[in-house]
Amino acid sequence: MLVTFDFDQTLTVSRWDEENEDFVHMGPNLVMVQCLKAHLDMGNEVHIVTSRHEKFEKVGHHDAPRVSDFLRSEGIFGQISGIHFTNGEWKADTIKRLGSLRHHDDDEEELIRLHEDCECIHVPTGWLGISD
Repeated sequence: MLVTFDFDQTLTVSRWDEENEDFVHMGPNLVMVQCLKAHLDMGNEVHIVTSRHEKFEKVGHHDAPRVSDFLRSEGIFGQISGIHFTNGEWKADTIKRLGSLRHHDDDEEELIRLHEDCECIHVPTGWLGISD
């Protein structure tokens, strides 16, 4: 089975930084990283589909880790079948093209756009809210 995961606020946890008016990376979402690893252990093909712009993967962006660096730090980079950047576009076309049967994402707007053959897994806990 081919399974896809969003990156920001799904595999990672962030908090809102009022001063910089941007999210600050806090670390991995341990529950979702474990879920991804379980799919790998079951022999499923796993892809990352992110709306990030690919240009930031090369140079980095603010405090957020590059997707490839994060996956390396979790020891799973070589096991991921693909990383797909939609460059700000909706993920549905990429997910359909890949043939994903299950997609994990924190954004309900992304999930409602998925094709009917894809099981939608909403991840509600990928960010920590507004900082004090």
